[in-house]
Amino acid sequence: MPTGTAGRPTERDLMSPTIRRAVIPAAGLGSRLLPLTKATPKEMLPVGDKPVIEHTVRELVDSGITDITIVVSGGKSLIQDHFRPNPALVEQLRRDGKTAYAAAVEEVAELARKGHITYLDQHGPYGNGTPVLNAPAPSATNRYWCCGRTTCSWPRSPEPSSWSAPTNRQAAQSWL
Repeated sequence: MPTGTAGRPTERDLMSPTIRRAVIPAAGLGSRLLPLTKATPKEMLPVGDKPVIEHTVRELVDSGITDITIVVSGGKSLIQDHFRPNPALVEQLRRDGKTAYAAAVEEVAELARKGHITYLDQHGPYGNGTPVLNAPAPSATNRYWCCGRTTCSWPRSPEPSSWSAPTNRQAAQSWL
């Protein structure tokens, strides 16, 4: 890779044509919303008819992200269950004539497949820095977004023209 002053990459060198990976920190306790988050992870609280984390994953997949890592901790199995395919449930819903619900369950599983969701287990609530440190180190060729449930941020200036979703474009414009 070409380098600028003092052997550091220039801004242009650091611009990746497309970011395809994302890390979502979801291992926290949800302290501000206790006792509600004692039983339901904050990321699974509904906004409209979907959990917050599903909105985040949808936005990432719609923006071209193809590799999503969700960093979880103990007590967050609801997140994994939400995105996991459930053929038995789909079959039961179809038998009961609830085809729209069956299709919705299948759609979430397909979303997880498109985003190639993997999970990283974090032992203990150490803040959002730990998931980033545990994810593979970003480089000029290996970039990723670190996405909170309501915001997205990235370690270097991304290429806004590679995004399709308007909210990402707006975020890029405000960041640049």
